[in-house]
Amino acid sequence: MNIVLVVAAAVAAFSAGFVVRKTMAASNAQSAEARAQKMVLEAEREADAATKRALQETKEEIAAMRREVEEDVRTRREELTRLERRMTDAEEDLRAKTSKIEAHTEDLAEREHKLTYVREQLERAAEVHRAELEKIAAMTSAEVAAS
Repeated sequence: MNIVLVVAAAVAAFSAGFVVRKTMAASNAQSAEARAQKMVLEAEREADAATKRALQETKEEIAAMRREVEEDVRTRREELTRLERRMTDAEEDLRAKTSKIEAHTEDLAEREHKLTYVREQLERAAEVHRAELEKIAAMTSAEVAAS
């Protein structure tokens, strides 16, 4: 009977050990599963945070690029405005010079016309004087005294 008690005690101890071991294994498995789940949640949070940071950095880069492009556009517009102003000033200067040259040309044409008229008058007067001198040269001293 002792043996039966020993065997029964051994079977009971073995069964109790098996149940304790199974309970501990289940507990460890649950603990490991809980840790794994916690790690997954933490990884998801970190991934979300990294995504948000990357999105924010991208937005900041886009904003910086937009500011840079807007500054470039503003600079180019100012340069175009300056060039347009220079062209307008040059056109006005050219018009003024052209107008001045046209007035000068008209003045020169008028002077030339007047000089031609005076030259013709002088040539006629010289011709008249020459004719009179020839007439006088042909006269005798008595004819000169009588005139």
